[in-house]
Amino acid sequence: MNEHITTIASNLAEIVSVMISIFALVVSGINWTKDKSKEKMNLGINFDNDLLADTESKALFIKIHFINNSSISTTVYNLKILNEHKQPFNDYTENKYPNPIAQGDVIPLELKVRDFLDVPDYKTKVLPLNSCTLPLTIQPYSGFSGYFAFYFEGQDSNLMKYKSGNNLLIQTTQGNVLYPLDTSIRFYKVFKDLHLDIKPYTFYKKRRFITAKIKAIKDKIKGKRELF
Repeated sequence: MNEHITTIASNLAEIVSVMISIFALVVSGINWTKDKSKEKMNLGINFDNDLLADTESKALFIKIHFINNSSISTTVYNLKILNEHKQPFNDYTENKYPNPIAQGDVIPLELKVRDFLDVPDYKTKVLPLNSCTLPLTIQPYSGFSGYFAFYFEGQDSNLMKYKSGNNLLIQTTQGNVLYPLDTSIRFYKVFKDLHLDIKPYTFYKKRRFITAKIKAIKDKIKGKRELF
């Protein structure tokens, strides 16, 4: 009788040991999945509606906000404004900046951020800031905000301040994003009795990224020309 009880207890101990091992494996699997999920890209993007244009520098200034809600760093290595057809505006033009740049490209220099139009009595607005250059690395669980200068010929930079329907191509080490440059302010309900006119962030996770390589942003895609 005692031997039978001992055998049952031994079997139960083995079953419990196996169950504990299985449970530990399941927990480890769940933790591994969570860690891998945190390592995936989760990039939040927003921008200020108050665009600035400097026709002398041929620059359109946009203040862009990034939030990296991921456990890995993300590097933004290219930004480019595309038209409503998600195509470049036109080919390269000769300009004073280093290396040929096309309309919509980020100007690779730190420029004084200002709103300037070369017409009589125009009230120039100058900010105590310089535009940012690329590449830009955003650390895990952190954010970045800054003005970026986009190149547009002649008076086009000023016209672009009021043009809707454009898109912003954001190329990162984790993938490419097409972000709509919608300058309309959304009516956003913060609390039950509190409403604010703000534009919430749009978050792009790995599954929402454009995985196909976009070849033509620098010199290969022949986009539709934009007429103003």
